[in-house]
Amino acid sequence: MRALAGIAAATVVIACVLVWLGVRLAGAASTSAVRRAALFVLVAYVAICFWRPSAFLVADLFVLATGILAGSVLGQMLRSTPALIAFALAAGIADAISFTGGVTRAILEASHANKSSLLVYLSLSVPVPHLGLTAVVGVGDLFVLAVFMSALRRLEYGRAAFLVPSSGLLIALGAGLALGGVPAVPMMSAAVIVLVGIFRIRSREKI
Repeated sequence: MRALAGIAAATVVIACVLVWLGVRLAGAASTSAVRRAALFVLVAYVAICFWRPSAFLVADLFVLATGILAGSVLGQMLRSTPALIAFALAAGIADAISFTGGVTRAILEASHANKSSLLVYLSLSVPVPHLGLTAVVGVGDLFVLAVFMSALRRLEYGRAAFLVPSSGLLIALGAGLALGGVPAVPMMSAAVIVLVGIFRIRSREKI
C-alpha cells in the first residue's frame, strides 16, 4: 500500500507539472495550430486504444498529450468566470454519475474482473511492485485538469491556476487510496469553484 501511495502521488505530481507546461505552451501557440494538433493526437489515441500496444509508455504519452491538447482547446473557449463555473458543475456531476453507475464504473469493474485491459489505455498507468501495471489517473481527469488550468490562466488567476486544480486532484488521489476509489473531477471542480468565490469576495472588499 505504501509503495502504491508513493508511486501514485509522484505520478500525479509529475502529471500536474507536465499538464501545466503543456497548457502554457498551447497558450503561446495559435488557436488553429492547437486545434489541429489536438485532432491529430485524438485520432492517434483512438487508434492506440484499439491496437493496445504492450509498451505502456506509448499509451501514457498519448494519454497525456490528448488530455493536454483537448483540455487546452476547451479551456481557451471558457472566457468568463460564469462559463468556467458552469463547466465545473457540469463536469463534476457527469463524472460522479459515470463513476457510480455509468461508463467509468463499467470499465473499472471489467478491469477488476480481468475481462478487459482498456482501463490501462484510458489512464496514466505505471508499474507498481506486487501489483503490476496500475492505472493512476484517467485521461478524462487530465482533460478536465487541463481545462481548468487553461481557463484559470486565461482569466488571470496567477499561480492558483496551477495550484488549485492540482490540489483538488491530489486530494482525490488521497481519498481514492483511503476509500478504494473516488471520482476526481468533483473534487477538482469544488476546488476551482471555491477559488473563484474567494477571488470574488476579495474583489468586492476592495471596492
